[in-house]
Amino acid sequence: MKIHKSEKVLYDKLLSDLGNEAALAADMSALIAGRIDYLLRMRGMSHKDLAAATSHTQGVVSRWLSGHHNFTLNTIAKISAALGHNLLDSVTPSYR
Repeated sequence: MKIHKSEKVLYDKLLSDLGNEAALAADMSALIAGRIDYLLRMRGMSHKDLAAATSHTQGVVSRWLSGHHNFTLNTIAKISAALGHNLLDSVTPSYR
């Protein structure tokens, strides 16, 4: 997921207006979306492939990759299984 400079400025402004917990949740969502995008590219998979592997639509996959989706643990597990990689193994929250 590539973020343009103008989008980054807006994103940073929005995060600064949120409380710490909401900002952290938004950051985590973006990290997970970025990891999904990276793994898709590494495996040569399309959004359509991931949709089929998870029994969801391409629209749902697009929402996951938007960086603004509120993932459930079940969804993370389903995506992890489809990609053959635990998404949470690769995500290091900034609060640690």
